[in-house]
Amino acid sequence: MIQWTNAVIGTKKDKNIWDYPKLSNILLKINTKLNGTNAVLKVHDVIERFFSHGHRVMYVGADLSHAPPSARSQPSVVAVVASADDVPSRYFKEVYQQHRPESARNESREYIVDMKAIMKSLIQQYEQHRGYPPNAIVMYRDGISESEFDTVFEKELTAIREACVELSPVYRPYLTYIVVNKRHHTRFFPTNSDKNVQAGTVVDSHDITNPTTYDFYLNSHHGALGTSRPTHYHVLYDDNKLRPDEVQMLTYALCY
Repeated sequence: MIQWTNAVIGTKKDKNIWDYPKLSNILLKINTKLNGTNAVLKVHDVIERFFSHGHRVMYVGADLSHAPPSARSQPSVVAVVASADDVPSRYFKEVYQQHRPESARNESREYIVDMKAIMKSLIQQYEQHRGYPPNAIVMYRDGISESEFDTVFEKELTAIREACVELSPVYRPYLTYIVVNKRHHTRFFPTNSDKNVQAGTVVDSHDITNPTTYDFYLNSHHGALGTSRPTHYHVLYDDNKLRPDEVQMLTYALCY
């Protein structure tokens, strides 16, 4: 609640002028809460169909946050968000606590146990909001190491498929499952400058990436200080049959 003590007109330097950046930030938040859209991306023709009106693609982001090693009894926190509109600028969310029972102590901690229930809820919310379920789902999954790709991916993909079948026996949306990883030691530097590589730089050469898997590096944002750390993306499953340039440009666009 805004009180007289914190509703101050002006800036620290001059109390007689309006703090326009602060007012702009507040108005953007108010506009979002009133179902407004603050910004719309102008994308390349290659991925224009992913942002066109009525495209029926649901973008999903999932991560699992663990308690510190000294607090093993505390549960992990699962957070999954899914896009709700065409832009996308609005999202649905599901937040769960995940306990690790003694019977599963030898299993990977990165497997989201309630993935089926989470995806059922997100798809149902999408259908209630738009009047129809998504035809395609593109999931970005954070926090999986390469040694856990097979076990975690297979369990979560199966859970997503089971969620769709429980909603309707004939419901089979196309799925793309991409793992996002920033825990690596790969860095890129331009040959003609001592600054960071430009935002949007993609490296998918087999001289650097894994020649047996579908992966690439993307430096999505400009780094003014320090050395930029590119994000490593692994496309583990692609039912949508996206071309490499579509995956890379779509990933870059969703960063904004």
